[in-house]
Formats: sequence, structure tokens, C-alpha cells
Amino acid sequence: GGIERAEPHLGDGGAVLPAERGIRITGSADRISLAEWRDYFAARGEGGPRARPGEHASTLDRLTHVDVKLGRLQAFDRWFDHVDLHAARGDEGWDVRIGSDQVAGSIEVPGNGRSPVVLDLDYVKLQGAALPTGPLHALDPRDLYPLRLHSKRLGFNGKDFGELTLQTSRISGGRNVDKLQLK
Repeated sequence: GGIERAEPHLGDGGAVLPAERGIRITGSADRISLAEWRDYFAARGEGGPRARPGEHASTLDRLTHVDVKLGRLQAFDRWFDHVDLHAARGDEGWDVRIGSDQVAGSIEVPGNGRSPVVLDLDYVKLQGAALPTGPLHALDPRDLYPLRLHSKRLGFNGKDFGELTLQTSRISGGRNVDKLQLK
């Protein structure tokens, strides 16, 4: 049961029923908060993708493509402006392309939970803020994916710090920083 094919479309224009199975989200919106969407699905018992064998797959498990333009996106306790987001689920996980005022590049998110998240970014421009008090503040490092991050440019509070490389791995007590390099 459940949804086989769908295209929720944000903003002007119309949805087109996909030929292949799955859900794709398209269109544009002024503002979206990922935390609000996460809370929406969690309240319906669909807290995350990848149901266990024998369980009913959630709506999020059926999501296969995202192609949206957003005025503002709230994610990871930060706001991103003028966002152009393209994501496609493949056999190995998600391939994401993002462009915004604060970050641009590609992200590979594996579906197995063991392989690293790979971020190959053109730039990251951060602004200083108070310590996070939202969902990121409550994260347990033991639950995070390993990480391989490369950004051609890192900016913080308007200063350019050059090229950034960061690699992490899991250890029994949490997370190890294997490499951190600015040049």
C-alpha cells in the first residue's frame, strides 16, 4: 500500500506524475525549515528513512528526487539564502548538488550509515553565532556518519581562510578527527 508515484510541487506551475516509482519534490518556495518537515513526519510515525526489513516503508523512503529553488532554507541550525537544491537517490545513497549564498558544491550521502558523507564544495561562508541550542546541540557524535569534506574556500565572518580539508572516522567513544587542514 501507500504512495507509488507522486510529485508534490511547490509554488507556481503544476506537478507532473512521474513515470517511475517514487516521490519527487519540485518547484519553489520563499522559506522552508527542514526541522519543521522532520517534526511533521515524526508526528505521523515517519521519523526517518529506511524502514527495517518487514516494516512498512515510510513516505520518506519513497522520496527519490528533490529539485527546488528556495528563498531561504533552515537546516543544521543555520539559514541558507537563495538556495538551488538538486538531489537524487541512487543505489548507494543520495547525490546532492547545492548552490546558495553560504555554500555551493556536491554532497554524497551514503545509504549504509558506515561509509563517509563526502562534501566537495566550491565554498563555505559561515557567520559566527551563538552556540546551537536546536537539534545539532543534542547530536551524539557516535551517531554521525564519518566525514570527508573539502572546500576550495572557507569564509568565516567575512574573512577568507583558504582551502579546507576535514576527515573524520568513528571510534568507540564517538568521533576522531583524522585530518584538519587549512591552506
